[in-house]
Amino acid sequence: MAVSMYNHPMTQNPLYNAVLAAGYIVLVALIMNYAHQVNVPEQGILIPVTVLSLFVLSAAVMGFIFLYQPVQICELRNSLHC
Repeated sequence: MAVSMYNHPMTQNPLYNAVLAAGYIVLVALIMNYAHQVNVPEQGILIPVTVLSLFVLSAAVMGFIFLYQPVQICELRNSLHC
């Protein structure tokens, strides 16, 4: 029987999650470090929209990395009690 992608847990290893999180943080820091070198002709609405988009993306990625497995376990426990 094939395992569905949606039922397969992300990872069982918390060290793997920590390395993924650290890598993502380094990637975002590098992007922010090199972003000031880009010449933007007019700093209107583009900069605030980009910063808010990056914040939302970061929250989603970190939430997936650290909360996916505990939420799956909690849902499994709740479904077994029904």
